[in-house]
Amino acid sequence: MAKDLKKAPPKGGDSFIDELSEDFDRFETWVIDNRKYLVAACILLVIIVAIAFTVIVARNSAARRNAEMFARAKTVEEITAALDKAPSAASASEARFRLASLYLEKKDYASARTQFEQIAKDASHAFLAAKANLSIGYLDELEGKKDEALKVFAALADNVQTQPELRAEAAYAAGRICFSQKNYERARSYLSRFRADQGTVTGIWGTYAAALLRDIPAAPAQKSAASPAAASAQKSAAAPAAPAPVSKK
Repeated sequence: MAKDLKKAPPKGGDSFIDELSEDFDRFETWVIDNRKYLVAACILLVIIVAIAFTVIVARNSAARRNAEMFARAKTVEEITAALDKAPSAASASEARFRLASLYLEKKDYASARTQFEQIAKDASHAFLAAKANLSIGYLDELEGKKDEALKVFAALADNVQTQPELRAEAAYAAGRICFSQKNYERARSYLSRFRADQGTVTGIWGTYAAALLRDIPAAPAQKSAASPAAASAQKSAAAPAAPAPVSKK
């Protein structure tokens, strides 16, 4: 067809058709000379697409099987076995939370802490990681380590990357511990972060914080320094009177 266009007489000196026909001829020649490479490239592209599709289907199928496996696991033994099979699955962190809850029911705090620590290291689940850290703080408090618990709660409350509802809970927990330690100023600073009058209440923690704030004693009024004149007068009044002179006869 390109050759027919080239043989056709130009009409009115139209050079566009001539240039177009020459381009077609060059492209046709290039295709003929490189047809083997073009066929190989097409086959390779089909293979790559097929492999990618197979991998996606396999991953989705594995994720579905793992989710079903973790959903069926109810006991400590079943969840542990599921985690051994798929420790990096998307559902693994949630399964670890359920496993930690079972350990807490048995008062096996060490095993529960191990699960929370592993969840906290999972950067792909920011909310679960922060909630695991919060749970570690509660564990510290439950074991009587209030200073360690306060550090955990304060770190979460001060971290702007933490989700607002978890920051509110951590701030209340930190304020509650400071209140129990009679560190009222620091307690006030944490409990005042989520208040209804500031529109920053998140969940029930603002209500709890407001109730605890009312129990904090008011800060004592600082005494103003006395003026130099008043201090001098007070000193003179307090000084003993000088003895009267004895007259000589």
